[in-house]
Amino acid sequence: MRHALTGAALLLAAIAPMLAPPAARSGEAVAAVFPPWWGGARAALAATAAGPVAGFGGAGFVVLMPQADPVALRAAGAWWILPAALLGGCAPAATETAG
Repeated sequence: MRHALTGAALLLAAIAPMLAPPAARSGEAVAAVFPPWWGGARAALAATAAGPVAGFGGAGFVVLMPQADPVALRAAGAWWILPAALLGGCAPAATETAG
């Protein structure tokens, strides 16, 4: 049993980098994914340490930000920092001014 657990851990360590979501680029709108048991208020409060909050994704623990410091988001508890456009429609909409 012990060898099976060791083998499973090694396999997971080998494939984990392939399963990681793509990282957001600097200056890009991001979706910061916090622990699911955090409510929207806690996630938004944590995210404000890294930049302005634009809204929420499909769940309260997914915080949308026009730009953010990834290091600060990780320190605030974010599990993943994804390009907001990756979530299909969760990116803040661009606004146009009438001229």
